[in-house]
Amino acid sequence: MIRSGLFLGLLCLLLGGCGRNAKYEEIELGYRGPARTDPFLAANRLLEKLGHATHTSRRLAECIEHPGTVVTPLQSFHTRGESDDVLRWVQGGGHFVLLVAGGESWRSDWGESDFADVFKALQKRDEPEQARLLKTLGIAEVSKSKAESGEVKFGARKLMCNFAGGMKFESLPTNISIRAGEKEKPALVSYRLGTGRVTLLAHAEPWRNRALSAADHAEVFASIINLGARGDVWFLNGVRISFWRMLWDRAWLAICALVLLLIVWLARHLRRLGPVGLLKTESARDFSDHLLLTGAFLWRHREAGVLVRPVQNAVISTARRRGWHESDAEFFTYIETHTGLSPERARKAISGSAPADPHAFRVMMQDLKQMLDALGG
Repeated sequence: MIRSGLFLGLLCLLLGGCGRNAKYEEIELGYRGPARTDPFLAANRLLEKLGHATHTSRRLAECIEHPGTVVTPLQSFHTRGESDDVLRWVQGGGHFVLLVAGGESWRSDWGESDFADVFKALQKRDEPEQARLLKTLGIAEVSKSKAESGEVKFGARKLMCNFAGGMKFESLPTNISIRAGEKEKPALVSYRLGTGRVTLLAHAEPWRNRALSAADHAEVFASIINLGARGDVWFLNGVRISFWRMLWDRAWLAICALVLLLIVWLARHLRRLGPVGLLKTESARDFSDHLLLTGAFLWRHREAGVLVRPVQNAVISTARRRGWHESDAEFFTYIETHTGLSPERARKAISGSAPADPHAFRVMMQDLKQMLDALGG
């Protein structure tokens, strides 16, 4: 009991001392649940609180059935003719809010780098319909930059927004009502088109879930939505991504570890580099070595009879060629005279089964060899 109490006391002191120098660090891992797959969930709920009717869809045709507002990333456009459909809808009174970059649902707000952008830069190609829509809107180039604070004016109101990109236009529209960012590369542009409106945001970062509460992003977004015609607000998420790109974007660390493990395994098992060399003649085994290995194999598998029977048959066949039978008394007299083996021992060596004892087996084989030598076999 005394020892148990002493042990518990020391354990309490040890555990108490471990917590004195403990340091805690908070690490953001990202969203879980609906916010992980819907980058504009916060913007959607904001508009609902402000009294707007909001919807989410993956089909452009569903969003432009009636006048209203459509908020969508550029990557939602794949099928030829969709850009003509949406611009025709805008001229009829719709409000088209286009997020030129950074609006994909699979993109992480906590990612330090976007591997999909790296692939896109390596491939140096865009979807034809996306490039066609940008050309129709007059956008020649889109660039991503570090987030910088900019001023957005709505009449007498001045709001601050952190923009993360810019757009270079071939020719700016003359009827721009909202413009923010650099003079040559504005980050936000809104202008009338027919009876509707087009709003272009170079990079969607200010309106995504993580950044919507920063600066005046929420108020800027709500003000942009209010510029459009009365009607429902649709969030179009028709972004497509291949399985391999999604796998690389979500599990690149596991893939790199697997590739590294494969390289190590190949390096261990495929040691040969270059062509196969010629077999060296001195490395070839002699025939007696093969016999030795074969005998050892048969002995391990308790097949000693296979080793004894050929020698016994050789002695019998040699004796018969000399006119003797293995049961003749003259044969055993001849063997005893020339080898010194008694008739009983010679008869046991000729007709007996192979013994399991190594010493007895060796004696039997020696007797058979002496008999074979005496007969001239």
